[in-house]
Amino acid sequence: VLGPRFNKVQALTRSVNGGAAGMLGMGRGGMGAPGGQAGMSDVMTRGLAAIMGEPTDLDKARDRLYAVLDNSPAITEIQAAVKAFRDAKEKTRRELAAAQADLKKVCTVQQEATLVAMGLLD
Repeated sequence: VLGPRFNKVQALTRSVNGGAAGMLGMGRGGMGAPGGQAGMSDVMTRGLAAIMGEPTDLDKARDRLYAVLDNSPAITEIQAAVKAFRDAKEKTRRELAAAQADLKKVCTVQQEATLVAMGLLD
């Protein structure tokens, strides 16, 4: 009962907080390096997906934003990518709030306290 709800909250939390690759800058050249030439290999990307789960819509919007920035496009393209990212982030935040409420319904007091300490519940 807890497992799927926990996994959903964990994935959405990770996505809202920048995703694993986003937090490390791995999608842009690895460990914060600028540019995309030295990005993660296909093997690393598949391995990360196996561990972290499939990318969310927010993760995909973040990747598109990085791609737009890497290609030095027109200002209007950057603005459109930023808007799409912000829209996806707001949608993901709403999904996270609903998933957290759903998880909280099935938790004991001790489980809820643990999840609060882990940063998965507010």
